[in-house]
Amino acid sequence: MNLVIVRPIEKFQETKQVFLNTSQKIYSCPVTRIDYLEVKDFPNNPLNVVFFTSEFAIKALKNLNIKPPLKAYCIGKATQKSALDYGIPIVKIPECFDGVSLAQLIINDLKDFPHDIIYCAGFHRKSHFENELINNNIRFKLFELYKAQELVSLDSEIQQLLMQDNNVDFLCYSMRSAVILLKLIKQFKEKSQIKSLLTWRIVGKKSELSQCLSCEDSFYFFDSPYLLEESVKNQYPLS
Repeated sequence: MNLVIVRPIEKFQETKQVFLNTSQKIYSCPVTRIDYLEVKDFPNNPLNVVFFTSEFAIKALKNLNIKPPLKAYCIGKATQKSALDYGIPIVKIPECFDGVSLAQLIINDLKDFPHDIIYCAGFHRKSHFENELINNNIRFKLFELYKAQELVSLDSEIQQLLMQDNNVDFLCYSMRSAVILLKLIKQFKEKSQIKSLLTWRIVGKKSELSQCLSCEDSFYFFDSPYLLEESVKNQYPLS
């Protein structure tokens, strides 16, 4: 059996460890490349509160040699762990790992916070998360610290795999990566049929993904990356 992990190359080895005791052969298939951006006018003074929506934002902040802030809010457990490893003493995450839940946690905690809060993220369009904060008068200053660049073709190893064997499961950690992956697969091999695609459900992206899937493809949605991984470990192979 073949399991293809669709994550930036920086995260592949860490993710691979989760599945080492399973029977499938594991491949890496990044569909984006992380480029860290030059950042101007980042505050030099000690930071009180910071929002992070990805581990790459934390890595980018470390690259700037910024001292760890006193408190952080993160979208999930993996980002929380990176923040704690960075040296942030207090790191809070919502019960549900999505932007709206994170926004509600911040609103409840910081409704009357007197200062602008630093929001560290990747280059992006305005999200549900930000709109919720703005609508509830939470003041923040956004710094875009990295950009996920879409790759233009599948890795040659994945191309060979698709040519030789349709019994392939693709494991995606975001809807965006799933959408890019399917476009690249169809671009490479129009009639390609994958065995299954498993992805973490992100609000507002499901319809976009459905447009890229043919009726023969099997796809599964999970409410967190941890449920995604547990399903693969406990139920593999899928039928």
